Amino acid sequence: MKRRNHNADLKKRLRQAEPALEEAAALLVRAIAAQLKRPQSPTPEKPRRDRFASDKSVPPTSAPATREETVKIGARLFTLGLACSDLSLPLQVAAAWLPLSEIATFADRAEEHIRALINLFDETLAAHPSALQERGAASTGFITRGDLNGAKKQIARLARIANGSIGLDIGPLYLPPECRPEGFVENWPPLRDPHEAEAADADPDPDETEP
Repeated sequence: MKRRNHNADLKKRLRQAEPALEEAAALLVRAIAAQLKRPQSPTPEKPRRDRFASDKSVPPTSAPATREETVKIGARLFTLGLACSDLSLPLQVAAAWLPLSEIATFADRAEEHIRALINLFDETLAAHPSALQERGAASTGFITRGDLNGAKKQIARLARIANGSIGLDIGPLYLPPECRPEGFVENWPPLRDPHEAEAADADPDPDETEP
């Protein structure tokens, strides 16, 4: 009997709450409709990442406290110099293989990095004007000065190249296919792939191995 009374009471309360629930539902529908009619602000575009930008950040290195640490940093700079030497030809021929739409951006980025490296030397030499002569070897100090001056002269030529006051006959190998002379054929002997050459050098022929 009590259970019947409880169910009846619950149904009565639900019937009493129906108008309030219907009103709340109507308010919700109107709010959604108003939101849909409101002009939506465009989603801001994410800045496009420069595909030529580097994601590699170099953590700061502490000043060397031992001879071993100093040698490691010297070897690091020596190896970076070798890397710059190896980048010379890839940089010179970049226009020959890059898509035309990307040549300008690549050149801008490359020039920024090279100018920054020259500025790094200028700032360091300005802070330590006599260090190259007093601390460095005489022969390498003289050559270093000459090479830095040569790099600055090449950078100075860029403005004259841009305004057309000088021209360079750099040859078809350094130009995109669209700019090469008609009928140009590269006359080079067959070259081995560098990776295949390294693998062959790393694995000597068993017939040539000494017993």
